[in-house]
Amino acid sequence: MIVSREVNPFDPAVVTVGTFRGGTKRNIIADDAKLELTVRSYKPEVRSSSWLR
Repeated sequence: MIVSREVNPFDPAVVTVGTFRGGTKRNIIADDAKLELTVRSYKPEVRSSSWLR
């Protein structure tokens, strides 16, 4: 989700990437990866709609 294009400017929202884990070696592409995000906003409907996109 690109917050600046998807959320009303008067309803602020922040998406933070907490961790990104994928593989154990630098020169080998991992089979899977895990991305942990945090979504913060003042309105619950903004938070819930961000996961639906």
